[in-house]
Amino acid sequence: MSYQVQAIENFRYLEAGDLKSPDKIILFHGYGADMFDLASLSEVVRTRKSFHWIFPDGPLEVPIGPHMSGRAWFPIDFDAFLKAMQSGQLTKRYPQGLEGVRKKIEKFLIAFNPDWSRTYLGGFSQGSMLALDLVCETQITPKGMLLLSSTLLNEDRWKEQMALKKKLKFFQSHGEQDQVLSCEIAKKLYQLMEASGWEGSLLTFRGGHEIPPQVIAEMASFLQ
Repeated sequence: MSYQVQAIENFRYLEAGDLKSPDKIILFHGYGADMFDLASLSEVVRTRKSFHWIFPDGPLEVPIGPHMSGRAWFPIDFDAFLKAMQSGQLTKRYPQGLEGVRKKIEKFLIAFNPDWSRTYLGGFSQGSMLALDLVCETQITPKGMLLLSSTLLNEDRWKEQMALKKKLKFFQSHGEQDQVLSCEIAKKLYQLMEASGWEGSLLTFRGGHEIPPQVIAEMASFLQ
């Protein structure tokens, strides 16, 4: 498998798979990772159809350990995040910085100009939140969504906007022992999408904040 690093609209991104295929998968990485983090999915997600995979790089540099850094889409106030989680108000929050990066990545996607009728959009953790916000706040309507370890934010606004895109297909996965993002809130997200007329499934698994083999297999089935 060969990888290529490109840049459009000041966003670096990694390409993999069949670079000539009109069938595309665009995935945003999680907080503290980078564009290489999800790249192996292009090798292990087995489908009959060949896909052109695109992995954008988050614009923010964030520390993840001594002399180590990763990338992020928007900053996280961990104290406020924990309080919102404990108080049950997480679903009502709209993180500072999300709107700004969503507008920037929208420009990137417009410049990239994929055929949305043949393009899947999604991500892992923070990246999946960005993907959902893009679909809820722009004219982008992908062929389907891949929501890996996601969560529900901005509930009232997303509910209103989701109802405008009925029958949008999605695949969602979440670990039952996820200590980063609650599985119960992930279930609320699933219920909201289903109630809005979206068509998809939620795969829960015995595990944490991760992408285990069973998720990879089910994702491949969804993409078939």
